[in-house]
Amino acid sequence: NYEGRYKFKLLRRTPVIIRLDGNCFHTLTKDCKKPFDIKISLAMEETARYLCREIQGARCAYVQSDEISLLLTDFEQLDTTAWFDYSIQKMTSISAGKASVFFTKYYGKDGIFDARVFNIPGEEVCNYFIWRQVDWERNSLMMYALSLYPHEELQKKSKSALHELIHRKGHNWANLEDRWKNGIFIAKVEDKWITSDRCPSFRTERARGSLISANLF
Repeated sequence: NYEGRYKFKLLRRTPVIIRLDGNCFHTLTKDCKKPFDIKISLAMEETARYLCREIQGARCAYVQSDEISLLLTDFEQLDTTAWFDYSIQKMTSISAGKASVFFTKYYGKDGIFDARVFNIPGEEVCNYFIWRQVDWERNSLMMYALSLYPHEELQKKSKSALHELIHRKGHNWANLEDRWKNGIFIAKVEDKWITSDRCPSFRTERARGSLISANLF
């Protein structure tokens, strides 16, 4: 009776987001290459791809820094079922457990993830991914600037000011590899989970109603 009172479930036939975050990754990454480390980025990418394969109803994944966002749906057909019947406890514990085990094996050091799951209206799904991408753009820009300037010189600087400071050192954030600017986007193509050559700008995709927005969001 006690256990049963806490068996909450998400709504069916409504999009679901699972967001996983690395727990205390600032300690794990303290010896990583600055500003960006390809080894840990690839570990995050492969962990996201693994989760897409393992989690029923996964439609796509977006990776930024130590964070993975998965979009799940259960309304493709009338008889489509939901992963663990959308039990919140099951979804959070198992997705975090799977991510932690896979990442640790792939990266070679213990990496622990926490997870949260929630419903989101269909018309807000793209806005969610825009929000996470904007967060990464801001963090990426700051990380790049921190590799060139001491932290105290960058306090309370606007995005435009940070770009200007980076230019003064002869660098350009816009010339970075796509994964460092826009993040990593994974979707299913002909039964295979493929990383997009160029992660889409979700703001642009929404504005022009492209295939990515139409098919996934």
